[in-house]
Amino acid sequence: MVFPLGRERREAYRIILLFGVISLLGDIIYEGARGIIAPYMRSLGASPEIVGLVTGIADILSYGVRLPAGIYADITGRYWGFTFAGYGLLISIPLMALGGTWVLIAILYLFERMGKGLRSPARDVLLSVPSTKVGTAKGFALHEVLDQVGAVLGPLILASILYLTLSYSMSFASLAIPYALLMGTLVITRGIYVKTIRITIKKNVRHGFQALNLRPLGKNFILYMMAIAFWGLGFISYEIFSYFVKDYIPDYEILILYSIAMLVDALGAVLISFTYEKWGFLTLITLPIVSSILPFTATIGLRLYVYLTAGLIGIVIGITETIVRASIADMIPIEYRGTAYGIFNITLGFSLLIGKVITAKIFKTYLLPYYVIILQTLSLIFIVITYIKLRK
Repeated sequence: MVFPLGRERREAYRIILLFGVISLLGDIIYEGARGIIAPYMRSLGASPEIVGLVTGIADILSYGVRLPAGIYADITGRYWGFTFAGYGLLISIPLMALGGTWVLIAILYLFERMGKGLRSPARDVLLSVPSTKVGTAKGFALHEVLDQVGAVLGPLILASILYLTLSYSMSFASLAIPYALLMGTLVITRGIYVKTIRITIKKNVRHGFQALNLRPLGKNFILYMMAIAFWGLGFISYEIFSYFVKDYIPDYEILILYSIAMLVDALGAVLISFTYEKWGFLTLITLPIVSSILPFTATIGLRLYVYLTAGLIGIVIGITETIVRASIADMIPIEYRGTAYGIFNITLGFSLLIGKVITAKIFKTYLLPYYVIILQTLSLIFIVITYIKLRK
């Protein structure tokens, strides 16, 4: 490291804040789209199963690409190359202004999700280095808070434009502005980062080929991935929830609802990160516990329960974006983290794909609560087993 000793934490926070601004701008773009993609596709004639399949495939692209991207980033040390490529593909969202059929919108959405997959492992590795200097969970939580500011603003911006113009094209076209700001900020951040943490990245290049050896990840990591897989299979995603909530509220209010979920996500991320610093891995039991409540609130059409469900989804997302990621950084050495994050994301992606299709199919049936509770219970069991193994 080339941090001067007295400035180490200050420089670490500076870099984390810059990554946070980048994610803030990115979230304005893609979270705005995610908040309305299911109702938009529904308005263009897509069925719930199609929406579940498309958003599930999008998750596979997003999470599945992360495994080869993470491994290759570790091998080559080209963390910044993957980060730039991934953020560059965010241009797909402003291009949704072209309109057309749900097929075109789906294709553009898939390109955006692929970009998310390309950048995430590399960005998480870059972010994990300064985060370890201030407390891993705290570093990721600070990044997540700024990330979620954008996640709140994005849906609100689209909701305002959609309400005033009743035009999806105008709403999506407006996102070209934060896209330009994001790419400029990314260039500035790289210039600062490579001067501050140059030696760390060189070390990763020197030892990159070791990333192909999965043994250093350990059996505890495999148990943890089992817990994540069961959780993803039994999670009611916002996309599926928003598809059906269109029966009760207008499209622009669905965007407001999503911004509330993102606000809860940001606040919850801070609280759960401090809990993680005190209680460690055991804090992850909150993930399946909160998720188990969703089938009992998401299927009731009353506004109170609609907003309660959005809040609960926000809590769950906050957990997955902070302590779920932070626990991997604490469990895995830095030279293997790109691979570990890749495996984590592809595991989550496949489970979410299957889970979305199934929950979309049974959403309005009595089977939904039973299905969700069984899967979340299995997730809880594997989290506890992993915790016990880690303590030995």
